[in-house]
Amino acid sequence: MAPTKINPMSRNTLKYESLTPRLRTEKRQAWNQPWLQPLWFGGGLLVLLCLPAYFLYRYKLYAKPSRTRLQDDA
Repeated sequence: MAPTKINPMSRNTLKYESLTPRLRTEKRQAWNQPWLQPLWFGGGLLVLLCLPAYFLYRYKLYAKPSRTRLQDDA
């Protein structure tokens, strides 16, 4: 078996590495930017799906009643 390269983060030594708090905060804010595209697409899809129902409701609400002939019982 050939010797392998040792992982620098193995053997639980990562907790002893020094991190600059200011640099860590800057990097974390850069990496964790919110991604709002799915919210916009979901909201737009919801509006597009609700528009036909809204227009049908408005049409039925303000539609003039149709004239029907009444049957004479005579």
